[in-house]
Amino acid sequence: MFRKALFSERGKNYPDFSPLLQSFVTGRQYYIVDKGKTMDGIFAKMLAMARAGIAPRDRGEFCSVGYVSAVLEGANGRLYRGVNIDLACGLGFCAERSAAAAMLTDGEHVVRRVVCVNREGALMSPCGACREFLSLLAPENAETEFLVGEEPVRTVKLCELLPMNWQRPPLPAEERR
Repeated sequence: MFRKALFSERGKNYPDFSPLLQSFVTGRQYYIVDKGKTMDGIFAKMLAMARAGIAPRDRGEFCSVGYVSAVLEGANGRLYRGVNIDLACGLGFCAERSAAAAMLTDGEHVVRRVVCVNREGALMSPCGACREFLSLLAPENAETEFLVGEEPVRTVKLCELLPMNWQRPPLPAEERR
């Protein structure tokens, strides 16, 4: 379970909350992982970071940002967060690609895990463009895990979300069933 908590002072110690989230205190609403949750620590941290990244803002009539937030774990173990950018002309991009750009800037191209949430903090699966984008960064990304359910905890691999990838040879007929 996740419960909402409102922090008002930066850096104040909250002993009843997970120490994993102490660094996320900024005076906004965050989701704290309750004790007894079966989600592993990395996915829990990624989910908290993604929810903390939600900060919807409209930058005039032609631009909005922060309605979707994503966190990627690179093969190097580092976490990368990004938010969506929507532009009236269609040149915006998704939160997953924003996080991937930060990861690529850091020299990493293999993604272990992805967590993406909408403005309400609900989990989302990646759009087709993001699936394709991540698959093209590295062949290893076919094994990238996406958190798609909390209770029960459920993950799905990129190769399951993108089963007929054009860059891989088709499966033999006996394996397609």
